[in-house]
Amino acid sequence: MAGEKEYSLELLAGFIGVRQDSQSQTLQPEIGWAVRECNNDFAIKFTKFLNQNLLPVMQLI
Repeated sequence: MAGEKEYSLELLAGFIGVRQDSQSQTLQPEIGWAVRECNNDFAIKFTKFLNQNLLPVMQLI
């Protein structure tokens, strides 16, 4: 259609961390999701951040 613009998007979803209840000391998973534009500067920086910070923690589990 006239005036429409296409975007290349990517869906990210999964476990992003854990939360501990201060009284019972139990752990609960934190689940999140996001939609991002593919092949942009933010996506590259965010992926690099996740790889450096989240993946080493996930390997300990």
